[in-house]
Amino acid sequence: MNRISVINTIIDHTGARAYLEIGVKQGLTFMQVNAEKRTGVDPGWPGLKFYRRLARTPQMRFFKMTSDRFFEKHRPMLEKNGLCGTRSGSTPHPEFKAGRLHP
Repeated sequence: MNRISVINTIIDHTGARAYLEIGVKQGLTFMQVNAEKRTGVDPGWPGLKFYRRLARTPQMRFFKMTSDRFFEKHRPMLEKNGLCGTRSGSTPHPEFKAGRLHP
């Protein structure tokens, strides 16, 4: 089973609707993930105009910045989607917290 199959299996199994990829590089995995909404973070990607157009759609967002800057700036969005703990004390999904959602 390859990385994309593992990610898509996890998405199917958990019912996840959103996917966050840090370090998109060329976008090979990012473009093949079967999530309703995809978010990519990479200070150097995307280089191709085709990907830049796709990354502006409501289903696919791209942030051309470092991951540190992304987590500083977009914490409310991450909290809303259960990708990090909130000020109210809730925590992320146990599988995510344990690092098992990343192949």
